[in-house]
Amino acid sequence: MKWYYVEGTDEKGRPVLVGPYNSHLQAQGVADRNDYGDAEVVDFPTSNLARATSMWKETRSREKGIKEGMRRVGHGKEDQSG
Repeated sequence: MKWYYVEGTDEKGRPVLVGPYNSHLQAQGVADRNDYGDAEVVDFPTSNLARATSMWKETRSREKGIKEGMRRVGHGKEDQSG
């Protein structure tokens, strides 16, 4: 099963990963309601946020370099309104 997460940045420009969500639509709704910069919905095969964060950091290391991949990742707070 796929689990969906919102990746983006917080108000200070730090990377955040928020989730998990059961559907792409649900994750997209969270991204739309919150200010996570240029938020994007990504999926991982786990509902465990810590495990998903590790997978995300590994992907970022390959795509953007080891320094960017090792940056601390926050787990932003979802706006419960709406």
